[in-house]
Parts: sequence; C-alpha cells; structure tokens
Amino acid sequence: MMKKLLMIAFVSPIFTFAQSLQADQFTTLTPGNISTTITGTPAGQDNWFTFASNGAAPTTSTNAAVTNFQATATGNPANGIVITGPNGDKGSRYMWKMDYQLLGLQELLVIILLKLK
Repeated sequence: MMKKLLMIAFVSPIFTFAQSLQADQFTTLTPGNISTTITGTPAGQDNWFTFASNGAAPTTSTNAAVTNFQATATGNPANGIVITGPNGDKGSRYMWKMDYQLLGLQELLVIILLKLK
C-alpha cells in the first residue's frame, strides 16, 4: 500500500498542467518610478497600476510612496521591477496590470452572446 502511495506521489506531478495568465519582461518600462500615484489610478507606465498604504492607525509604517515601485535596468534579459514593502507593522503594496484591449474583447463577446439569445 505504501509503495503505491509513494509511486502516485512521484508520478502525479507529471500529469499536471499549468496556464500562464501574465508574462512580462518589462522591456517597455523606463527605469524609475512605475507610476505617479499610489492610489490605484491613473495607470502608470505600460498600464501598470500601483497602490501603497501605511495601514490603519495605529501603525509604525511610514514609507508609502511612488518610489516603492521602481523599474530597474538590472533585469535579465530585460528590465526588472523592485517593490519596496512596508517598513513597519502594517501597510500593503499592490501592483497590477489591466489590458484594455482584453477588456474590450470581453465586452464584445458579452454583446455578441446577448444578441444570440
């Protein structure tokens, strides 16, 4: 019984599949701040959005700024990004990308599906 479980544990990863949802080499980013704001809008370089917070009071975090999200020229093979975390007990840093072309395609598909009904 144990041999079968051990064999299943080693063989099962061979049959798993993964899907890449986002891949980026940051080649279009200019080194420096990725965005001009930490509020989540408007979009920064290459449609990247950033949000930084020191957290709710009482907090010891004091470093939420646009400099928390930096594009660097030290990536391999292209540019890279550096996200600086909170310097205290609370706070958060988020960076995400919205592809407007993809959103437009989804809206178009919804309209087509509604017309088909």
